[in-house]
Amino acid sequence: RHKDPFGQFHWLEKALQWLRHAQVADGLGKPKALITGHIPPTLDNYHFAPLWSEEFVDRYMDLVAMYDDVVAAQMFAHTHCDTFRLVPSRNST
Repeated sequence: RHKDPFGQFHWLEKALQWLRHAQVADGLGKPKALITGHIPPTLDNYHFAPLWSEEFVDRYMDLVAMYDDVVAAQMFAHTHCDTFRLVPSRNST
């Protein structure tokens, strides 16, 4: 099994690192990331089966938690129904 299919986690981490250190010249604040994807790292709405492998969910959620100062939102599709889900923060106490 692949730990990082097609280098996607490596790419995401590098992009988030870049955003964290990016300087905005006009004083509008730090840039933020809007992560979009087709298949969400959650359970299927109809069969409640995982849509991602657990190892990929863990890696993705670790990255989002590590860069929560940069990630403004995550938006996914694929579920064929209108849902709004909140994922608990791994950084909350």
